Amino acid sequence: MIPAIALMVMGPVAGGHSDRNGSHRLCVGASVCYIAAYLLPTQMTAATSYLHLIVALILTGSAAGLFIPPNISLILSFAPRGCEGVVSSLAMTMRNVGSVFAVGLYGAIFIMVALSVGQSQDATSLTQPIMDAGFHVVFLFDAVLGLVIFLLSFVVKERNRSPDKPGEVCTAGGL
Repeated sequence: MIPAIALMVMGPVAGGHSDRNGSHRLCVGASVCYIAAYLLPTQMTAATSYLHLIVALILTGSAAGLFIPPNISLILSFAPRGCEGVVSSLAMTMRNVGSVFAVGLYGAIFIMVALSVGQSQDATSLTQPIMDAGFHVVFLFDAVLGLVIFLLSFVVKERNRSPDKPGEVCTAGGL
């Protein structure tokens, strides 16, 4: 629940800020939060305090809350007038498809690392140190993805939308 609560708090704040000041800076800042959020778990062990875990979860939810609203706004700035609903639906579909693929990819990375570190090829007999190694690599991979988001946030620039043109209608060819 911690990331969801942080997202619910930060989302409206980020949305309002991006409406007033643009999306670019928030996307860059959110990617820094993502990197920090996913580097923290790489330092965790079975003896790590709950506070360490709670901070990582708060950062994860805050990063999502800071990134999603301005990112959608940025995407919609490139949508033809009248096509915002279609573009928003496509963006959310791609985000959900990406999440599904990520779960599978992270699971595969975890199992590959855990089995390569362990003595057994049996995934049911993983010990705590072997599981730690698997989780650390998964979170490190996620931090690298955060770095990619950080770099891409500098490349994509906001676009000023033109005023509505009378009679303009969203068509499949307009996308």
